[in-house]
Amino acid sequence: MPAPVQKDDIVTGLNSPDDTAVLAPPAGKLWLQSVDYFRALVDDPYLFGQIAANHALNDIFAMGAEPHSALALVTLPHAAPRLQEETLFQILSGMQTMLIQQQAALIGGHSSEGAELACGLSVNGLVEPDQLLRKTGLQCGDQLILTKPLGSGVLFAADMRRLAKGRWIDAALAVMLQSNAAASRILQQHGTHACTDITGFGLAGHLLETLRPACCSYRTDCTAITGRCPGSLSARH
Repeated sequence: MPAPVQKDDIVTGLNSPDDTAVLAPPAGKLWLQSVDYFRALVDDPYLFGQIAANHALNDIFAMGAEPHSALALVTLPHAAPRLQEETLFQILSGMQTMLIQQQAALIGGHSSEGAELACGLSVNGLVEPDQLLRKTGLQCGDQLILTKPLGSGVLFAADMRRLAKGRWIDAALAVMLQSNAAASRILQQHGTHACTDITGFGLAGHLLETLRPACCSYRTDCTAITGRCPGSLSARH
C-alpha cells in the first residue's frame, strides 16, 4: 500500500497510532469536515476505494478548499480473515492512491463486519476565509456550469437490473475517477459566486438548495443539460 502523506501539523496519525488522530491546523484558516459512505458499486475493492475517496474529496473541493487529511470507514463482508485482510488492503490502497494525488494524509479509520462491502471517508480541508465557496452565494444572472456529466446514479441503477451496457459503465467509472481539484481552482480564479457537489439529491435537488436563499429561478432544457451547456438564472416574480 502506498505510504501515507506526512504533514508537520499532524501530531499523531498512522505514523504514531493512538486512540485518536491529533491535528494542529494553522492559524487564520477555516477547518472543514465532511463524511461520505456508501455500499460498493463495483466488485473491484481497489477501484471502489478510489471512487470512495474521490467522492468524499469532492465535498472539500466544492467549498473551494484544499484537502488536508482523512479517516477511512470500511465495512467488510463476512469471510475468512485472510480474505477480509486482502479486501481491506485493496480498499485502503485505492483510497491512498487518490489521497496522495491531492497531498491529503490518511490518519486512521475504523473497520467493521457486515452483510455487504461498503466504505467511505471522513475528510478534513483547509481554506482561506475569503476563498470559501458556499451554496448560498448565487446571484441572478449567473451561469450554471457542470464540471462533469450527470447520470451516474441512473446508470448504476440500470446496471443492477442488467439493463446497462458495459461501455456505459466503463465511461461512468472513468468520470468518477476524475478529480474536481482543477475545476475548483478554475472556478475560484474566475469569481464563482456559489458552488455545490451534485450527488444523491440530483441536479434538481441541489439547484433548489442553491436557488432558495437567492430568491432566483432557473430555466433550461434537457438538451442544454445533456450537452453540458450553461443555462441562465433569472429573478423570481
